[in-house]
Amino acid sequence: MKWLISAWGDPSVWKPTTYFYKNKNLENSRNHLALVQKVDKPEITTVMVSDTLAFPSVLKKEGKVEYGELRKTLKEFIENTCIKEFGLKDVNLLILPGAKGTYRKWVAKNVAEYLTLIGSSGDLKFAVLWYLIQELENNLEKLVEDKQLEIIFDVSHGWNFIPATLYQVLFLLSGILSFFGVNTYIRLIATEPFVDSNIPLNVVEIERKPIPYNLYPYTTGGQGYKSSLKLYNKKFGKEVGFLLGELRRYINIHKEIRVNDIPLLVGAFYNGFPLAVKEYYIPPKKLKPFVEKVFELYLKGIDVFVEEEESEKVKGRTNIVRKLKLHPFVEVLLVSYLYSLLTKAKTKGDFLEKGEIALDELREFSCQIFGRDEKKLIHIERELGNCEGIFEGGIKRIIEQAINLGLDLSDWKRLKVIDDEIKKKLKSNLLRKGENSSIEDSDSSRKGSIDKRNFFAHAGLSKSEVEVKVENRRIYIRYWQNEESLQKIRNWILKSLIELKED
Repeated sequence: MKWLISAWGDPSVWKPTTYFYKNKNLENSRNHLALVQKVDKPEITTVMVSDTLAFPSVLKKEGKVEYGELRKTLKEFIENTCIKEFGLKDVNLLILPGAKGTYRKWVAKNVAEYLTLIGSSGDLKFAVLWYLIQELENNLEKLVEDKQLEIIFDVSHGWNFIPATLYQVLFLLSGILSFFGVNTYIRLIATEPFVDSNIPLNVVEIERKPIPYNLYPYTTGGQGYKSSLKLYNKKFGKEVGFLLGELRRYINIHKEIRVNDIPLLVGAFYNGFPLAVKEYYIPPKKLKPFVEKVFELYLKGIDVFVEEEESEKVKGRTNIVRKLKLHPFVEVLLVSYLYSLLTKAKTKGDFLEKGEIALDELREFSCQIFGRDEKKLIHIERELGNCEGIFEGGIKRIIEQAINLGLDLSDWKRLKVIDDEIKKKLKSNLLRKGENSSIEDSDSSRKGSIDKRNFFAHAGLSKSEVEVKVENRRIYIRYWQNEESLQKIRNWILKSLIELKED
């Protein structure tokens, strides 16, 4: 699958010229993307523009303007005046939150209109990540089926930090997709610098390279999901405090999800803990409303006001004030949602939503998900058996030995306890035969505690942390249902990640 992405600055100032790309040409056009579409034939084309293009001449309205109306008007303006003129087809146009500052557009000689934006410039990264994840979600079935994605990123345009931010987000997404078995490439293309309309321009390829898998390593501390939105400035507290209150109420109502446990899925993947992925997996249909709520309230906290003409040299001014800002936890939340989407797509169905999981199911799942990470898979296979089914893992060997010795495994029992019972049984059998035993008794009080080093060394499947049962000759596995122990596991997983901190 091919995905063409371009970030635009102000297309109204572009001049027509002739473009050449891979022995094809496009004459008298103000943009080259239609030529790229014709040559490369992408299944998806995404164009991004900033909301800082919403000058008074675009909005054609004075006074207060709803931000939703601004986005709709700007989108229609770009589609009607640019995309159609450029000959682009099937374009997904996205409106980005621009960077704070003052922008100018000349409307006549020595006459300009302005746009002033107050808000956090960092919101761009989180918004781009959310928009692109939704684009992936809409094409997920084909993406997983093709197992191939070529991102054609056009960096010819874009204001200031937009192309750099977009590249950063694309690299993040590509690394995760690659881990889940999608061979992902990024191609950077751009036009030669414009001189005048009489000099044709080549569309050149700057780079093409495969992106290796790269799992997301971050978490955030503090209030977690409750801190998804922050005041941009404390002076806005009285005006939008009710929106922050609505977020807290939403969390309190939807207690079926432990929202502050959402980053645990990130840690489970990052460390290669398949049972933790099962434990902390949240289905996309349950997680998506939390993401949508954050962005819904964020957009509600934006005010837009269009001022009348100020002087002979000033035609008018659009003021955009973003009173809330997106916290870095939003990035963690979005990556968790992407993991949830890809996990569901990879396992085909509601495999992870079942209350219990059999050992053979966990092994098959681990091979599907962690198949590209050889280092993690080595530790997993040692416990669960290898993906080819040639040898059994340590857990199954212990269970089979216990069954052969006549131990009762019909109810949940910690693997450590089972191992101790095996040793006692073997020692008892040897003593009964009059043979010396080299099998040492376990100190239950000492070895009942959880060992962090063993937990990580055994892919989160060490004897002290898991419990098993046998039902209808099938082995089932889960974490030891002791709240203190489960909390320790949560803490270990989160502390293994890098904490994002806000200044």
